[in-house]
Amino acid sequence: MDKQEIDSRWLDPLLERHLGRVAAPGELLDRIEAPRLAIPGNATRRLAWTLAAAMVLVAILWGFHLRGATAPMQVASRSSGPACLACHVTPEQQTALN
Repeated sequence: MDKQEIDSRWLDPLLERHLGRVAAPGELLDRIEAPRLAIPGNATRRLAWTLAAAMVLVAILWGFHLRGATAPMQVASRSSGPACLACHVTPEQQTALN
């Protein structure tokens, strides 16, 4: 006797005794005959593109925010004259510039 034969000798009667036929729920046939409508592909695609565009916009705005907060020297260096830059340059930097 192999293991499968031993298992089936006691397992099959046990399953037959406890797993009998049952009636299906009444709404099962209704669900089979009228399945749910799936979301069209266009709506899903539009949602994905909208989320992607929003993430890009947030990344751009965050970049502007960080650039403005960490680089005040870049804003000052865009001035029109060297006299305005002199007030932002330390004496050590002046000797390096000369």
